[in-house]
Amino acid sequence: MYQLTPHPDHPSDAVEAITVGIAADGEHVGLTYRVTGDLGRLLLPGLGRLRREDRLWTSTCFEIFLRYGPVGYREYNFAPDGRWSAYRFASYRRARSNLSQKCHIEALYDDDAYVLSAHILGQGVAGHDIGLSTIIKERDGRTSFWALAHPDGDADFHHDACFALKGDDL
Repeated sequence: MYQLTPHPDHPSDAVEAITVGIAADGEHVGLTYRVTGDLGRLLLPGLGRLRREDRLWTSTCFEIFLRYGPVGYREYNFAPDGRWSAYRFASYRRARSNLSQKCHIEALYDDDAYVLSAHILGQGVAGHDIGLSTIIKERDGRTSFWALAHPDGDADFHHDACFALKGDDL
């Protein structure tokens, strides 16, 4: 399990911890995000119909970034309500295009935690640098940004500093 930390400029009093488990083989990535804290204060809508949709980062969203070369990378987003997205970037925030991978999401409350599991079909992690992140929206309007590592300055999950895990080390 990997522990995410809040961005220092965007902490949360409601979230105690976010951990991420990751399992991968050559053609599949499985992620398990576990959120603990005062869950009633968080915007965690019930799981609905699985569907592809853009701009998930404007709501509670669980993410993985996979850099597969010196500049290009992929971004996968998973929302508690069943929305997901998958993008390829040619370089830092440039030339975004949709990926054809299919994603599956499951979500549940487990004792004192909210657990979202996401599966990406047709995607491995070997040879990739990995960034794990989460955006949490709270009922009072606050937003916190969680990642394995953060760059100096603004929260930016696309930044090189966020790719803190090596796929070959899993």
